[in-house]
Amino acid sequence: KLQFLYLIDSQRAATPFIFMAEVYGTLPDGRDVHRVVIACGTARCAVLTYGACIAELWVPGADGGVADVVLGYDSLEGWAAPGNPCMNLCLGRVSGRTAAPGFTLDGVRYTLSGNDACGGGTKLATNLHGGVQNFSKKVWSVVGVTEGSVTLQAVSADGEEGFPGELTTTITYTLRRTSGAEAQHAYELCLDYDAATTRPTPVSLSNHAYFNLRGAVGGAPTVNDADATSGHALRLSSSAYNPDDGSGDGVPTGEARAVGGTVRDYTSATPMAAVIGGQRGDTPVWPHGEQFVIDGVKGKDPDALARAGRGSVDALPVAAVLSEGSSGRVLTVRSSEPVLQTYYSTLLGAQEGCFPSPVGKAGAEHVQHGAVCLESHRPANAENVAAPGYGTRIATPDAPYAQTTVWQFSCL
Repeated sequence: KLQFLYLIDSQRAATPFIFMAEVYGTLPDGRDVHRVVIACGTARCAVLTYGACIAELWVPGADGGVADVVLGYDSLEGWAAPGNPCMNLCLGRVSGRTAAPGFTLDGVRYTLSGNDACGGGTKLATNLHGGVQNFSKKVWSVVGVTEGSVTLQAVSADGEEGFPGELTTTITYTLRRTSGAEAQHAYELCLDYDAATTRPTPVSLSNHAYFNLRGAVGGAPTVNDADATSGHALRLSSSAYNPDDGSGDGVPTGEARAVGGTVRDYTSATPMAAVIGGQRGDTPVWPHGEQFVIDGVKGKDPDALARAGRGSVDALPVAAVLSEGSSGRVLTVRSSEPVLQTYYSTLLGAQEGCFPSPVGKAGAEHVQHGAVCLESHRPANAENVAAPGYGTRIATPDAPYAQTTVWQFSCL
């Protein structure tokens, strides 16, 4: 069924207009989840109000043919299943892992909910991506739509998952042609996040998109194809990463360890087979990925950088480039965020953590290393890290949170 929603579109001289939002499904508690499609040229993006989900992202390849480049599910049952590893959903209040039992802020100790161990970590008390009922579980409200953009909003109550302050978060997804690009197949999806709080609180949002540039529908092959000419390759604008303490719990210690001369040096394009093999060989207890420090954001205020990036994408440093030879697709990640967390889909397959993995799009089974995640955010566990220069993720009533991340799609 369709619901017709009457909104004010501020991007078109505040002229009221009607758009259709499909009721995609209904959760067991009776809440409806809507689906909105935004489009530009041959590119289109389907957004769900469940978890602010980027359910589909269709972009052209070198031959002009479009493909959906994010993994996912065909029904709400899949997206809301316990075995969904936050696929393409918004993470928050904080993305990444925060060490148990929580953190101290302005002299007050806050105890967070624990929900890891099923997410690749080893400690259930660790807070992963904001807790049990994090932003990926919320049903967001649609507060604005144009043909090429949709704006969603959600409120996190004071004390939710242990965090202080009421937090009102707005996300705008905008699909458009890449400015100045000569190629006709160049598009970009802009992710603009804003969050206002009533009390100082950690905020670090991200989207947990599972990218496979060959296309997700019909069962895409793994991204660690040994053939470097046809498979995926990764380049990062990073000369250091933040390891954990070696226990395998995935919580960064704050150390900035140089990548030069190691298996984590991806400053030039590296086949994903080498990326995944190197990680597994070097740290078999933690084969999942790392938090990389983005060189172009060092010493800069990410909130100010985000706002500058909304005026000109060129103000945003390049964080990562993922390419795939057979389709010719290239994903360039530009972001205001100081770190980028990689995840190599090590837990995809018949079992996702502690739960069975739901069936994917078009009945496909998700497979280990079937996608790459490139999550831009603030440094994880920052409140518990004393290392100089590690960074912060505290928003206050006088200093609200802002992030701009842009996924640019082009062709080889």
